[in-house]
Amino acid sequence: MARRPFVAFSSADPIVCDTISGACETAQSADHQLTPWNRNDTSGLPIDRSVFSWVDKADDFIADISEPNHNVTYEVGLALGSDKPMRFIRAANKDRKVLEEIGLLHNLGHDDYTGRNQLAEILRRPINPTRWPRPKRNREQQVYLIRSSAIHDLLRRTMSGVKKIARLGFRDFNPQEIDRLTATEAFEQVAQSFGVIAIWHGPDEPESFRQNQRAAFATGVARGLDLPFLLLANADMRLPLDLDELASRWKTSPISTASCGSFATMSRTPSNPMSTSDRAAADISTLFIAAIPPPRTRRTTSTTIF
Repeated sequence: MARRPFVAFSSADPIVCDTISGACETAQSADHQLTPWNRNDTSGLPIDRSVFSWVDKADDFIADISEPNHNVTYEVGLALGSDKPMRFIRAANKDRKVLEEIGLLHNLGHDDYTGRNQLAEILRRPINPTRWPRPKRNREQQVYLIRSSAIHDLLRRTMSGVKKIARLGFRDFNPQEIDRLTATEAFEQVAQSFGVIAIWHGPDEPESFRQNQRAAFATGVARGLDLPFLLLANADMRLPLDLDELASRWKTSPISTASCGSFATMSRTPSNPMSTSDRAAADISTLFIAAIPPPRTRRTTSTTIF
């Protein structure tokens, strides 16, 4: 029976894009039917559902990591969470500096290629169905939070919502304290969770590209594992196509000091206004509470002495 690998890559560099598309055509055979992402027809379909179905229906997943790309990174996470056999490829002439600075996918084994024919040979190779190990679920700290690069109102309200409204324990990645989050660590943290929260950064925020790579990967892994997730983004932001419809949109605006001090009113857009932080935090509770078990309570035993 024919295997159908899905091939994900960025379209930023036309030469790399043409090389991969051409290599897929060269490597095609009756029992090896490669599907590059740009050959799929998305007309009339929601992009996020199309991408999910492409990865879900594929027998194998191949990703080009020559240039970091949020869509590709999300799809890598999605494929890992979905247990797809994987291969990573990279154009040998591309500088690894950006990949290493992000520190997410740089240490994953990959195959370098220099041209169409060499890549076609790589694409013909069978992929070992290696499964990333799944850690034990953490029932004490059920939520994994990827903090924003700066402490701001949205981060404070998100953490408050998890602790005070949903009453859940959480683990977090704090970029102010830890410089790197590798794919291996991010996968382990998400896989042991019952829910994931990540914050999307605007282009003017510190470390925005690096942080958004982490958010895209964690969101993909969570979706592949069928875990509840919140990808929080400002209502004015336009996210990459794979992620735009997956985000929970928030709009912050200052309000009177007399009414709520220095806090901002958060409202969900474009409908269902939420005018207080409690209502905003309740959305976190609504999403997670049905899927996440409460922390275990310690059993106490009494001993009777006769």
